[in-house]
Amino acid sequence: MEKTPKVFISYSWSSPEHEEKVLNLATRLMSHGVEVIIDKWDLKEGQDKYAFMEQAVTSNDIDRVLIISDKMYAEKANSRRGGVGDETIIISPEIYGSVNQDKFIPVVFEYDECRNPCLPAYIKSRIYINLSSEEDFENEYEKLLRNIHNKPMFKKPGVGRIPEWILDETTDYSLLKDIIKQLKGTQYDKKGKFMILIKRFIDSFCEVMNELRITEAKGDMSEEIVKKINEMKPLRDIYLDFLETLLYADADISNIIPQYFESIYNNVYTEENKSSYTEFEYDHFKFIIWEMFICTISVLLHYERYENIKGIVSNTYFLKSSLFSDEKPADFTKFRPYLRSLEEIIKPKSDNPRLFSLTAEMLMEREKLPVLSKKKLVEADVLLCQLGEIYTDNKWFPMTYVYNEDSGAMWRKLVSRKYCEKAMIMYGASSVEGLKKIAEKNDYKREVSYNNAFDSAPSIVSTISINEIATLP
Repeated sequence: MEKTPKVFISYSWSSPEHEEKVLNLATRLMSHGVEVIIDKWDLKEGQDKYAFMEQAVTSNDIDRVLIISDKMYAEKANSRRGGVGDETIIISPEIYGSVNQDKFIPVVFEYDECRNPCLPAYIKSRIYINLSSEEDFENEYEKLLRNIHNKPMFKKPGVGRIPEWILDETTDYSLLKDIIKQLKGTQYDKKGKFMILIKRFIDSFCEVMNELRITEAKGDMSEEIVKKINEMKPLRDIYLDFLETLLYADADISNIIPQYFESIYNNVYTEENKSSYTEFEYDHFKFIIWEMFICTISVLLHYERYENIKGIVSNTYFLKSSLFSDEKPADFTKFRPYLRSLEEIIKPKSDNPRLFSLTAEMLMEREKLPVLSKKKLVEADVLLCQLGEIYTDNKWFPMTYVYNEDSGAMWRKLVSRKYCEKAMIMYGASSVEGLKKIAEKNDYKREVSYNNAFDSAPSIVSTISINEIATLP
């Protein structure tokens, strides 16, 4: 149980009206969990008045001393008449200087003719609480109460971890980070500087990827592939910063992000003066493209950008399939690879050869909290499976579905009509009835699963009955 804070109130007996205001403040503080020591309540007949004030100010039991200052208080404190004669509750500079000064909170009840706060000279430089006007009283009173209870309105955040791209010394990311910084300081427009910076970011991203190519592609490349995937994690994080920047700018993500993925995918198969390549030498690129695509959907789900998700998954991409092929129409399922290097060469030699997928396992080890948790990544992967069924003739196999037993939980929200009306555009529906038909038509039942796996990837219909959709507000 938290200790009840205790405060002592120092004030001037300027007038009966002023004394009443001070007593009202003390009463309100008491009602809000603060024990108040004030002469009106605690100074009894026969007690030494000056000793009462000095003991209260210096006592370790008193957490704060409120200096309620008006014109008379400031004048008496400045003339060193505090604690003399009948009036004992004014703090002199000597007493103020003998105690830890963080204990004192100046509270202004009056301003002078020049609109300067009436404060003793010894505390004029300190930040004060202004209770002199009715207009500002409530906001200022809250500040005072929070100070006393040590519950600041603005809490200093904890120190996080050093970004991995700072620790990485093998690749220069400075240009990408500089472009993101420029984007954050540029107002979004569809044709001007913002879009020029977008193009520059994409081109620069491709150039950095080129620096991460496997230069000696021969023999067993398994260790090199895993090494490159690990090296590219800071690059993924820079992309996520780029994506967040677009979100904050309310940019046209439905067009920019497809352009980004189309460009970096085709860049993989763009190498000058190269006449051949091995089967696995691009696997680290395929992994990070797949990872970034899932992360993109996860981030957009987090921010409820359902229309943007539809724009990305319904887009026609023009993609190369090899060094020697032309760009051909494709859908987003092209970004979901099967990496034989990981699954058939590296996994059998790993510490856990019985994994359903080493590719999925590596993604699960790369979560980026708080948005990109394992659970959220799996949800995005499973959602892409359902959207692939709706928008394409191909399959997006959700390799991570076995890492979350409740990966279809997002679809149970469809019981709410309000949620349906927000999210149905993502599924290509314009009405609740249309959503029901789409869900029923695109049920893949238990056909999407690993061999020998007990569970299959969930669909909308396997998670919630059609008749339950939109039955609650």
